[in-house]
Amino acid sequence: MSGNGQKEFVNYAWRAFLTQMSITLIGALTVIATARLLGPAGKGRLTLLVMIPVLAVAFLHLGIGQATVFYAPRAAREPLVATSSAMVAASGLLAVAIALPLVLIMRGSLFRGIPASWLVFMCVLIPFALFYDLYAALFQALYRIPARNFLVLSCQAFNLLLFLLLAGALKMGVRGGMIAWGLAYCFAVTISVARMASMVTPERLRIDRGLGRALLGYGVRSCSGSLLNMLNTRFDFVLVAYFLAPAELGLFAVAVYAAELLWKLPEAVAIVLQPRVAQLPEEEARRFTPRVLRLLLPPLMLAALLAAIFSAPFMRLLFGPAFSGAGPALLILLPGFLASAVGKVLASDLLARGRPLAYSASSAIAFVAMVVLDIWLIPRLGVRGAAMAATCAYGIGAASMVVFYLRSTAMSLRDLLFPGPAGRGLLRDAGLVLRLLLPVGRREPPGTDRRYR
Repeated sequence: MSGNGQKEFVNYAWRAFLTQMSITLIGALTVIATARLLGPAGKGRLTLLVMIPVLAVAFLHLGIGQATVFYAPRAAREPLVATSSAMVAASGLLAVAIALPLVLIMRGSLFRGIPASWLVFMCVLIPFALFYDLYAALFQALYRIPARNFLVLSCQAFNLLLFLLLAGALKMGVRGGMIAWGLAYCFAVTISVARMASMVTPERLRIDRGLGRALLGYGVRSCSGSLLNMLNTRFDFVLVAYFLAPAELGLFAVAVYAAELLWKLPEAVAIVLQPRVAQLPEEEARRFTPRVLRLLLPPLMLAALLAAIFSAPFMRLLFGPAFSGAGPALLILLPGFLASAVGKVLASDLLARGRPLAYSASSAIAFVAMVVLDIWLIPRLGVRGAAMAATCAYGIGAASMVVFYLRSTAMSLRDLLFPGPAGRGLLRDAGLVLRLLLPVGRREPPGTDRRYR
């Protein structure tokens, strides 16, 4: 690979890492601000409101974002952008039509005490959340990592600033937090459209029906996994809200956010890993992902250990005494989130190499386990029961993903987690990972017929 290619990758990887760390910091400040300004009950209500567009995206994104990452090396840019955008616009309108009557029907049960106008407002935001999800995937698929970084970072930063203004300075409470979230996503989508317009040739934009069928075919196979993965991380919020008071949901949401910090490093790596693996030959991809996983495990385990040691004092210091009850839940969550981080890396590899069904099956196993355990444990143990259910479900899901990955690659567990007899150590692994992650230099000749698989 050329020296310029090495510089480009190092620049992209460094920017992706800094972006994830910045998002982590902004997210932590946002959670702290919402906790201190709204209290446990207000935090719980805001979490429940935000779940409306989040779950709508999970159910109706149709896997188009993942499909764009897979088909970006196989399709022309303009048809990919136009076709995927048209499909997401249609699914957004469908999502609003489905979600609005449902949430209004559930006002007396799940959304107790929340005004109908707030529920309508959050439903209207669903298309913006869908387009945000799509453009983040498109920038990643087209290897425009800086554009993706700017999109996600600006959305989170704008949300925090608006929340401090509306909920803090103007004392608008939960309503201010809801409006801040909505305006942040509207802003992010607007700048994404403007950025994408500068990257395409307008006269070449066209909707390609063949590509649309290919995107939908791949997306349908992968979206069940994405949906179930989202439900694994957020549907327990709904169950906690159903069985317990809003204040208990606020405690659980804070504990889950703190545990999710373990995912930041794997997510930063996956931003560059998935599009690169999609372009690697099968054998190179088979060697590449285990090296990445072996490099990630030591810092992840250290982070989990530090979080376990210092969880109680930091929860009280950052969120206040009212959230001290989130500390035990965080300790219970940590092993499950650590296991899930392993599953995320393996799932990214299988998706990039066109094997979405394993991802879907693993997510389904984890989701069923979570729902069954939640229904059993939450009424008996409250927030701690929800944390136990999540940890068990994440562990089961990660174990099943490891099994699917080993079967798919004909690899042993030892080869996956430990360097073999011919291994050259972690430092050499790091060098090989860096070299394999370099942007692909080969290009197809002009006029090459690209088939949609």
